[in-house]
Amino acid sequence: VEQCDDIYSPFLNIGDLSVGAVYSSKEGNLWLGCNYFGIVMVPARKQPFFYRRISDSFPNYKGGINAMSVWNGNVVVSIDKGRIVMFSPGGKVLMQTKMPDMHTASFLLPDGDGKMLVGVADDGIWELSLPSGNLRKLIDIPGNYPKIVIEHGRAGELFIAAHGIGVMRYDRNTGHTTWLECDSQGEKLLNYYINTFHRTPDNKIWIGLYSGLSCYDLEADSLIKVDQLPFMSGVSSAITTGENGSVYVATSQGLINYHPTKGYHRKYS
Repeated sequence: VEQCDDIYSPFLNIGDLSVGAVYSSKEGNLWLGCNYFGIVMVPARKQPFFYRRISDSFPNYKGGINAMSVWNGNVVVSIDKGRIVMFSPGGKVLMQTKMPDMHTASFLLPDGDGKMLVGVADDGIWELSLPSGNLRKLIDIPGNYPKIVIEHGRAGELFIAAHGIGVMRYDRNTGHTTWLECDSQGEKLLNYYINTFHRTPDNKIWIGLYSGLSCYDLEADSLIKVDQLPFMSGVSSAITTGENGSVYVATSQGLINYHPTKGYHRKYS
């Protein structure tokens, strides 16, 4: 990684480094977790770039970055052997903890009040207290799945997608879990390769798959089948809200802007 001489430049040369995690903080800064290197912060304001080699704090570390988030201006990363580490913008280690049995955290989501939700493959959801680093099991999800993603619901509930298992709704007040269903026969929603998902302001969950895209309407409690769209092929790896009810979908075939009500799409490649 090369630090730019011009601190106002929006460009950063990361060469051939592999970016394993990306997080955009509420301040507008973009944080990149670079496998086998460390952390890069691309600032939204007029300030120098920040980067931190993981090996500066953990000598001889050669692993990847599995998940990343930001809490109170500090970056939190999941690295190998079940470790979760929090760094200050200056690169100081503020907290480090380890998942039981060295399970790897594959997803980190800020949860307010000094909490962060931790998604753990083949295990479930944990709650991480910050800055103490204390962990407690929140939801047990049995099964074999390499990835898990979490999204807040509008009423405070959680929506959890386990890759190869399905999508569940978790009521935080009662602890009750319900699997979203795709038909009246009770078949679990999308019981296959879920890679990511995103809840839009109109209370729909857009679900990125290894085979395209699907959408679940939370108001109607029903699946909108859009996964057979001819332009939506390949792996959908990230989704975010666009203009006028559209969604942007990052896929292995390029970036797509899709307007579901108009049936219109634009592909950037």
